[in-house]
Amino acid sequence: MGRLMRILAFCIPAWLALAGDGRAQQTFNTIMTARVEGGEKTPIWFAFAIEETCEVRRGFNMRVDRLPKHGEATIERSTRYVERWWLGRAPTREMRWNVANCIGQPVPVLQLYYTPNRGYSGFDDMQITITSFNRARVTHREIKLSVR
Repeated sequence: MGRLMRILAFCIPAWLALAGDGRAQQTFNTIMTARVEGGEKTPIWFAFAIEETCEVRRGFNMRVDRLPKHGEATIERSTRYVERWWLGRAPTREMRWNVANCIGQPVPVLQLYYTPNRGYSGFDDMQITITSFNRARVTHREIKLSVR
């Protein structure tokens, strides 16, 4: 994980469910903070959508909507081993079932990385959007970064 000091994930969700009108369930103002070491490419967040077979769910996506001002954000396909704590991040009963079925198995994820500009220390921020495979769920996440 490089020189990553620690990642603090404080999520403050404010749910806006648009029931009955056919639009996606939206999550806004979800805030996450992370502390990173200067000059290092640091994993900040990852997102997953898996089937009960532990294969990736097609159509799942993550994008950076607002780029950081003092560094670079990249999203890469990666593989991680499913851990029990992922159950708490699974947004639906079906996804919790799939996660429980895949504990200990390698699964595909989308990994968000942040690399601060050379010599920069201070604060930075970015915004990402995660869209579910059928566009039924859209999560907007604000990420605050402390670079040392």
